[in-house]
Amino acid sequence: MSQPTPPDWPPQQPQNPFGDRGSDPFAPGGAYSAGHRTPDIADDPAMRWILPLGQSVWSIISGYSGLLSLATCFLGPITVITGVIGIFELRRNPRLSGWGRAIIGITLGTLGSIGFVVMIIALVASGGR
Repeated sequence: MSQPTPPDWPPQQPQNPFGDRGSDPFAPGGAYSAGHRTPDIADDPAMRWILPLGQSVWSIISGYSGLLSLATCFLGPITVITGVIGIFELRRNPRLSGWGRAIIGITLGTLGSIGFVVMIIALVASGGR
């Protein structure tokens, strides 16, 4: 005669009370467990507004020197040159950003250059008095 099988056969594994946590990132096997890639800070658009991450160095230089060229006009031509170099670098490497800084640098550098030319004309016209 055969023996009846027990009602809980095969034996069940104990259930993990923390196993089904949905999208909780701090649960075991959640979003931050091993095997998942941690997001890169340079991929966050909000961080790119705050910090110059993933931007062309020439664009950063052009943006800041563009601001300074409004106060010191002799930086205007240098700012335009760094802005143009920044745009060439951005076209070569599409992963970088910084178009806004390069364009602002060229614009403010042009205004600073115009002020520099006006200042030289005024000095020449006054005869160096």
